[in-house]
Amino acid sequence: MKAATRRTIQKYLLIVLALVTVRTAWILYRRSAPLPSRPAPRVYVNPDYYVYPPRAYLTDFASAGKLVGTMVWVRDGYRYPAFPFDPGMRRTQHSREADLLPPLRQITIGDVTREPAKKPGIEEVNLVFEDEKASPPFRSVNIGVCGRRQGCRFYFDEMFFLKDPRLLYSHWDAETWKAIERHEIREGMTEAQIGFALGYGRVLSDGRGVPGAERVIEFRPPRRPAVIVTFDSRGFARFIQTISEKEKLETASVFFPRHPNSRQSA
Repeated sequence: MKAATRRTIQKYLLIVLALVTVRTAWILYRRSAPLPSRPAPRVYVNPDYYVYPPRAYLTDFASAGKLVGTMVWVRDGYRYPAFPFDPGMRRTQHSREADLLPPLRQITIGDVTREPAKKPGIEEVNLVFEDEKASPPFRSVNIGVCGRRQGCRFYFDEMFFLKDPRLLYSHWDAETWKAIERHEIREGMTEAQIGFALGYGRVLSDGRGVPGAERVIEFRPPRRPAVIVTFDSRGFARFIQTISEKEKLETASVFFPRHPNSRQSA
């Protein structure tokens, strides 16, 4: 092979090697470069889900007794009966008619008592407060039971707020609070807002935990039309249906509340 031909071949090989080297370097650079960031999809979360009310964590009668003098607010309105209470005998008068505590009712605990329950070996733990508008004014609400063998079981944290709800739900606007005070509801309100306006609701269909599922709740406030509210997966009212007395009878079903003394308003 002539020397000139050999030099020509070597030049072409050097050019090809240079091109391969540049191409390889470019590929390695592109692979090492960070991928372009994609904006994460914005998911709106109901602010009510971030509200964590303080809890009393009652364990026995002594811890319940420390509630005396505490101001509390009713969580589930029209669910828990407040019976007349005889301060002299320190006994709840279960034979007399009880009033259902309205939602957000503010009370100051005046006393905590233990009274024999119907079941032997069980005592009711009741909180006592004074209602100046009621007759008689002293009222008693059951917040738990204590037994010699099984210890105590309390419902207080499910029944009352220890902190003013207006502070807990400070993200609600003034118009929403005014609607709640007037017991008015509208589409777009949250489950908590409608519960504060109408009181305790009976769950007809629970879709929690299922993506995109709806939750249907029936509310039966005293002296007001009953309504069935459909909440979307974010907890906002999507559809509100007022039901008649006939429909109330048709949709009525057996329901067992968690609290033994709770009442479902008709």
